[in-house]
Amino acid sequence: MDRVEFSAMKVGNTIVFLCAVMVTTMMKITMGKGIYGALFIFGDSILDVGTNNHFNDSTARADHQYYGVDYPDSVATGRFSNGYNSADLLARYIADYTYSPPPFLSLVDRSGATFLQEILEGANFASAGSGILIDTGHEKYGRVVSLGEQIQQFSTIRGNISESLGKSAANIFLAMSTYIISVGSNDFFEHQHALSLNQTEPEQLIANLTATYSIHLQSLYDLGARKFALIGIPPLGCCPIERFINLTLLQGDGGCVMAMNDLAQAFHASTESLLQNFSSTNQGVVYSLGNTYNTILNFIDNPRANGFRVVETACCGNGTFNAEKKCERGSKLCVNRDEYLFWDEFHPTQAASRQAALTLAYAEGPEFVTPMNFSSLANVFTYPLKKVVMPSENLLSSFRRQKNKYLKLKEKYKKMKNLQRKSNGLVAEERDWADSSDESFSDEEDTAYLCLIAKDVKDEPSETSSSSDPSPSTST
Repeated sequence: MDRVEFSAMKVGNTIVFLCAVMVTTMMKITMGKGIYGALFIFGDSILDVGTNNHFNDSTARADHQYYGVDYPDSVATGRFSNGYNSADLLARYIADYTYSPPPFLSLVDRSGATFLQEILEGANFASAGSGILIDTGHEKYGRVVSLGEQIQQFSTIRGNISESLGKSAANIFLAMSTYIISVGSNDFFEHQHALSLNQTEPEQLIANLTATYSIHLQSLYDLGARKFALIGIPPLGCCPIERFINLTLLQGDGGCVMAMNDLAQAFHASTESLLQNFSSTNQGVVYSLGNTYNTILNFIDNPRANGFRVVETACCGNGTFNAEKKCERGSKLCVNRDEYLFWDEFHPTQAASRQAALTLAYAEGPEFVTPMNFSSLANVFTYPLKKVVMPSENLLSSFRRQKNKYLKLKEKYKKMKNLQRKSNGLVAEERDWADSSDESFSDEEDTAYLCLIAKDVKDEPSETSSSSDPSPSTST
């Protein structure tokens, strides 16, 4: 099959779509994961799996007792949980990962081959204490990685993926990947005092956060992201530290701080409007927004129905609501941790994260997630032509049957290229030229290879295909 045939195969929309589907399907088969593409995770301590461990000047770290007491081998990995956190559990439920992809900062220390292999499964950029705004967390915690800086880190990985797969395949891969984001809570906590003194207007803060969030999402889109899974902020006023503030500083009854809950609800509504506008102005965007506010409030209002017994007090800490001091060695530690909603003064237990992740992954209806759940989002076909296609089960089954054929075609193509290179080498030798053949494939060769696979799928009879062939587009 020569280069002219390859060029002809690249032109039709049907062929290009099949190229996109086949490369991502084969990536899925090769990596043994449950989605197409990879998982890239951004945000704060809800999703952080050890980013801040790399900073000696950060106090927003969870690499000490009793964090990780229920993690395998009771290792304090940097997760703000007694065990797995939401990043791990979402990765498991929507992508069949064992746990979250590793922190970006741990990947950069890997050797070349290992680094390239791991980034094709994704990376976690989330940093505890960080927020939407660039300054959030720095005064209180020292070194944290803001959402904007996390996206800059992702841009370096994007370059590595392009070098590894070739530009065409990388664009498809990035478009098919899922981008999970949980951020915003720290921005509100940091402005709580100013809000209480009327030094900051709630409406202005929400508008500023929404506008900045929009810029960050646009940056990800420009880097190739198409599938956005956003986790909304929870009822902030109901975490143990806020109940303690209510009881002491506000001289209340120890209930939820409703002003913070109102902010959380308002920001969720603003984020939903943002996503609607973002998807309408950027072709190819598909998204899912988790209503964490409703999810956690449901746990609080109906604890036993959700498997919890204690929803006001933290499992690990000291003092009133176990929230006056941080969870650390020597803290009061509960025994029946699966019955607690909160692990420390801010964060959920592993059991609560599991329940929330299950809701995000599989819930139906707008009360908890809209317009689709995270698992449905992860399996949407998107590709760089800015189209979105929801696959049928028959289509998915057809793609799965291509595994052996793909491997044969891959070997066939490699042999063909080797023959071409040997021929080029002989000609070069006869003319006393240096052999300039390269073992790496060019972008054009990458596209040709993917479309060779796509042509084979197109020519394969299927139950759902019609008898007439699609008309080819005009070659360019």
